[in-house]
Amino acid sequence: MLLPIFQSSFIQITMTEIKVNVNVFQDKMVIQGFKGREEKVIDFISTDYCIEWDYATYDNNQLKGFTLCQYGQRLYQFEGEILKVTGLRSVLKGKMGFFNWEKEVSFLRWIKKTDHCEIFQVLRGENLKVIKVLQDNNSNLELQVNQMLNHKPHVNLLHSEEFYKDESQIYLLMDYHVQSLGDFQNEYSNKKIPINVIRSILQQLLEGLNHLHSHHIIHKDLKYDNILLTQNRTVKIIDFGLSQLGDNTNIKSGTGGYIAPEVFKNQTITSKSDIFSLGVIFHKLLTGKGIYNNLDENMAGKMKISSQIKDKNAKDLLLSMLNQDPQFRFTAEDCLAHPFFIGEYDQPSQKICLSNYLSPLSQYKFQPISTQMISLSL
Repeated sequence: MLLPIFQSSFIQITMTEIKVNVNVFQDKMVIQGFKGREEKVIDFISTDYCIEWDYATYDNNQLKGFTLCQYGQRLYQFEGEILKVTGLRSVLKGKMGFFNWEKEVSFLRWIKKTDHCEIFQVLRGENLKVIKVLQDNNSNLELQVNQMLNHKPHVNLLHSEEFYKDESQIYLLMDYHVQSLGDFQNEYSNKKIPINVIRSILQQLLEGLNHLHSHHIIHKDLKYDNILLTQNRTVKIIDFGLSQLGDNTNIKSGTGGYIAPEVFKNQTITSKSDIFSLGVIFHKLLTGKGIYNNLDENMAGKMKISSQIKDKNAKDLLLSMLNQDPQFRFTAEDCLAHPFFIGEYDQPSQKICLSNYLSPLSQYKFQPISTQMISLSL
């Protein structure tokens, strides 16, 4: 028998107050003693319910209860002790949608808008965050990927720590990071990043990608714009808007210049396609240039590998990642075991702190909120 990860009692507010027991499991919440029935079961993946958190009027930081909402309507209200409600909120974060984000964060500015989503910056307390609003039919799949990563997170993947819902949209709340991989490379003269820094960046990217692939998630849109760096230079892969659950798919998507050849040949798309895209990123880290000039070259498979790559291990790994045949292309695990990482340079699994290799031109400094720009790709 599975034990709940949270268990507590609350008062359901109706014409007469009713005591209920709330049990939270990894995949569902069960309310026992619910008015009119023995129990109410809320499955996190399929539910139409979301929760609005109720705060004490005298102190908006003090939780006093919660309300079950459906299609934007407040339906069932519960109250309880502050510690109990706070504990419930903490355990439901990232599992179940919350309602009325305006109640908990402050809007700052719009960042980006497309036909499929929009992104804006918000403030929670003193912390900068971003909200990605999903507006198309793929919203639930992107949400599922984020829910899986919330349950099994990885330091090199930026997922939604919690999300909000209303009758028509999903709002993914994420940490705000200002610097893209392109911004970082531009800090170096002629975009020449030291090989030790490249090694650390690629290792973090591969470890994040290996985590995705081990949980049967294909990213499908790896590119410079979808890689951010935190203030302490931790690498973060972002944007699961095109991601697929499973070991393969026939759905074509991606960004020109990074797309694996099998996508254009109507072959099955697998995690190996992500490795090819990461190979393009690796080449750009090494040389400052991609392997294609445009989409037409990408479609025709006319790769241009720079002859200026002097590190033999780097070049060998690069060619293994860019193999035209996915059957012979490396996996993320293969890449991490390559001599480029475990050769004479470093001990196995040794990580290099990027802050030790800051640009010789300038150390990155954050600007005031009003002038900050984000590179959160869609």
